[in-house]
Amino acid sequence: MAGPEKDCEIHEVGAWRFDPARNALLRNGEARSLEFRAARLLELLCRRRGEVVSQEEIVAAVWQGRRLSDNTVAVVISNLRKELGDDARAPRFIETVSKRGYRLLAEDGPATATEASERGSVLSGRAARISALALAALGIVMAGLFALRASPVGEARTIITINTIENASGDERLQALAATAGEFSADHLSKAGDSVLIRDFNDGASWKTNKALERLFGRETVIYHLSGKVVTDAGAPYVVLNAVDGRDWSIIWTSTVPVEDDGVGPGLQSTLNSFLAEIGRLKKKTAKTA
Repeated sequence: MAGPEKDCEIHEVGAWRFDPARNALLRNGEARSLEFRAARLLELLCRRRGEVVSQEEIVAAVWQGRRLSDNTVAVVISNLRKELGDDARAPRFIETVSKRGYRLLAEDGPATATEASERGSVLSGRAARISALALAALGIVMAGLFALRASPVGEARTIITINTIENASGDERLQALAATAGEFSADHLSKAGDSVLIRDFNDGASWKTNKALERLFGRETVIYHLSGKVVTDAGAPYVVLNAVDGRDWSIIWTSTVPVEDDGVGPGLQSTLNSFLAEIGRLKKKTAKTA
């Protein structure tokens, strides 16, 4: 795969040692494989440790400037944080600098004057907004539940559940790809308008899942369960997605899409859009027959 040339230097990131040549994080005998794009992104941040690297610079260096969906870089950063055990709200390694980009924080020492100044501005603004944001978030949740409860009895309410996408390829190196594809799918579906997305709630074809959701949202709720797995064919990775209707567990939609090593190519986004279009068609059909 084309991409920036890997260096041979081992980079220290907290207790982890990052080996770009192996696309791996190493610690006390443990090795965690990173998917190709995640490894190249971390390599870029390591090379420029302490500097803010813009999203444009990341796309140019890691994806060679090709057109991406809006949240591609953010999803890969999110997966890097998970592998490192980092927290975006209180970063120890990878920091988001609002409207500017991302930075790998200076190792084992005080922040530089620039870092301290910029971080202080971010934290002071965050502190000033935290109470308002918390109240707003609570208000949104309560308003959403109220709207669902207050809907007319004949109006179908749509819930989509999605579990972590499984790596069924037998290749441990594709575990990171499966995680990235799952995060990307959940993020994309969370913007699906009036449908409610619930992560990691589907335990398979079990009546318990639906009963729990019906207690939360009402018996009129229409529930669709989306599941997925990563497989390979002739060495190439694919994401297989299936959606079932929770009322009778019939398959309503299925798709197999080839993905690149980062798991977030435009093909996956297009496939998710086709799933949402099918949900929209079913909702219209339900409304006509109600």
